[in-house]
Amino acid sequence: MPYSAPSRCGHRGDDGRPCPELATTRGRCEDHQPPPWQRRSKAWGNGGSRKWRALRDKVLRDEPNCRSCGQPATQVDHITPLSKRGAKFDRANLQPLCDDCHDAKSREDNRR
Repeated sequence: MPYSAPSRCGHRGDDGRPCPELATTRGRCEDHQPPPWQRRSKAWGNGGSRKWRALRDKVLRDEPNCRSCGQPATQVDHITPLSKRGAKFDRANLQPLCDDCHDAKSREDNRR
């Protein structure tokens, strides 16, 4: 698959000037990549409701590392799954996890 030609970083500073660096991924240079909790995977779809996105962002800001392994968190997991009548918007039922720990927990939840 052919790659497109490098373009300028899409970030604009406080003075309104564009960053002079070349974009690497997501239209921004390495210095201006969004934090992990703002990156969305294709599997995440449209991001859910505004209320869920706000709560998810708050959880990942408050606890930026995975509760299981300490790596940077990229997912917010329901401790008690929604399928087991866990509360969707209850902060006490949410925990930050990295992709690997979230996948492992989801596999375990689906086995039960």
